[in-house]
Amino acid sequence: MCVFLRMPDISFSQLNTLDDAIRLVDELFDRQLLAAERARTAPNESCPGDTEARDAFLLLLPPAEQRLVFLQRARSRSFWPRIRTCVGAPPFSFLRPEDDQVLRAAGIERNRVHMSSDTSVPNSVEFGRTGQFSDGQDRDYKLLASDSEGTERFARRAAPLPFMNLREGDRVIADVRLKKRTKKAKLEILRGVDTSVSKSALTFPARGSRVEIEPSKLLVSVVGSLSLRVQNVIPRGSSSSVARLICIVI
Repeated sequence: MCVFLRMPDISFSQLNTLDDAIRLVDELFDRQLLAAERARTAPNESCPGDTEARDAFLLLLPPAEQRLVFLQRARSRSFWPRIRTCVGAPPFSFLRPEDDQVLRAAGIERNRVHMSSDTSVPNSVEFGRTGQFSDGQDRDYKLLASDSEGTERFARRAAPLPFMNLREGDRVIADVRLKKRTKKAKLEILRGVDTSVSKSALTFPARGSRVEIEPSKLLVSVVGSLSLRVQNVIPRGSSSSVARLICIVI
């Protein structure tokens, strides 16, 4: 059983580059390996601090860096018992088809067969507990890539995080997630019974629409608000609450 270990608070205020974010995630993963060892935590059982590590992994790292960090960690057997609580349960949208046999999925989560997903768009759980930004319709956003990033391989890790240093005209790839609501709640909004929520909160931003997004509490000291023009919307599936957006900063 995992006993409580006091964990130091983490801060994102000093983050600037992809390398900064990777180092922070690696430090948190190392911290959790030590915490689990000291507490004699059972494999796949949560230990205090795991949630912070998972938040940082999902919130800060674009898919390419998530894959890089995960594959490096997967080489070490010591990290296998921490995968479900510090990263999540497979299949993972950040892995490629050729990564499907990197580990046995059922060893992380019972009845799971594949490590890689058939889509690069995450599901609602893999999206994370919170987004980097949110709008006035309770929709969460994660910016995955932008024109401000370095394009040369050697400069990639020195590039700014994709949600930082954005300028007017920059092209941005983002994921958006709708707030989870019951069928009853959705019907009340659609029928006008619940007037506290706009009907547009139940749908993804439309092509050509303008969205104003504000940073989440975790990133409010790192980045400011943004205005985006949506150019394309690619839902994960017909009933999914997550979609991929192609946007322009305005």
